[in-house]
Amino acid sequence: MGNGINSSQSAVVTDSLTGNNAIDSMLTLTHWATMGTNRTLYYSFPNLGSWGSNYSSSNEYTNMTALNSGQQAQFRLALATWSRVANINFVEIADNSSQAGDIRAAINNTINPQSSSGFGYYPSDFASGGDIWLAPNVGEAAVGSFYFATMIHEIGHAIGLKHPGSYDSGDSTPSGPFLPSSTDNYAYSVMSYNRNSQMESGLNLTGPSLYDIQAIQLLYGANTGTAPGNDSYTLSTAFQTIWDPNGSNTLDGSAQSSNLSIDLRAGNFSYIGSTLAAGLAYGTRAQVARGGTGDDTIYTNELGDSIDGGAGNDTVVFSGNYSSYAIAPSSSTVTLSQGGASWSLANVETVRFADTAVAAYAELRRAALSGQQPGSGPGLWDRHHRRL
Repeated sequence: MGNGINSSQSAVVTDSLTGNNAIDSMLTLTHWATMGTNRTLYYSFPNLGSWGSNYSSSNEYTNMTALNSGQQAQFRLALATWSRVANINFVEIADNSSQAGDIRAAINNTINPQSSSGFGYYPSDFASGGDIWLAPNVGEAAVGSFYFATMIHEIGHAIGLKHPGSYDSGDSTPSGPFLPSSTDNYAYSVMSYNRNSQMESGLNLTGPSLYDIQAIQLLYGANTGTAPGNDSYTLSTAFQTIWDPNGSNTLDGSAQSSNLSIDLRAGNFSYIGSTLAAGLAYGTRAQVARGGTGDDTIYTNELGDSIDGGAGNDTVVFSGNYSSYAIAPSSSTVTLSQGGASWSLANVETVRFADTAVAAYAELRRAALSGQQPGSGPGLWDRHHRRL
């Protein structure tokens, strides 16, 4: 909340555009000046409390219902999806006549669920700043439900993010800049109103997406303490955006029989068939890929990777030209190295390089063992699979 009750109020910071449209399309241009080294931001659940003078033009509190204990528990989980990626320490306090949170959440009974699931006020010095009002049919907002995604979305507004497109559930006209239609969807932002046609039908987001994470980390800093060890992420059609800046982490598609596209590069997406499976937030480390039984394509990154294609006819894609890599075979793998990074390949049939050459995996091993370059004997194929 803003200036209705001052005992727990954080200051509001005015932001400037960055010149990066993917970030600028997300910013309200205000955020909270979180307090102390723990970056504390307070929240509360009002019942009666105190709402200050001239709360808003609608004075939503005059027709409110408090969140029940189950709804409050789900709201805390929704807050945690943001603190997992950003350096925000959400602290709950009592809501009464002498104090209230910067963020307050309750139900407003005048919201028509047919036209709106709720709304959140941007950070501001007004009494309503940071407050969230949910529609009366919010239910228990279980993880994976539409209303849990709504809580995540409205918290995004309350901490400084806007819609990335020219739309709003109210009567106001939103201000740009906006994302292009190709990225104004759930795969890139939980703040979007648009589903992504390549996501599983009926899927609801369970956390912020690629551009949300990038923008909120700009405002509050990144939570670099998330997932400190080596973690494995199972690829499924339940889409997830992964923020994991630590350790050696795995994208595991070994249970899948459809053709996979596994991308270990931060800022990119992995697919099961044509269905989105995962996105990697900028700054995420992923160094291990496990393919399934289909014909998989795996994209490497600059960190150096361990790749097992599994069964099927699998392809690994490198960003550099063939000549920039040193190759060393063993009995069951081939290792490519460049600078200080190395890539270990097993159960891979094709390796593709940026200069469009597509070398048969077996030929890489033969060439490395014989000291010959691929193409000095039979086995090198161009991108159209004609022998060179």
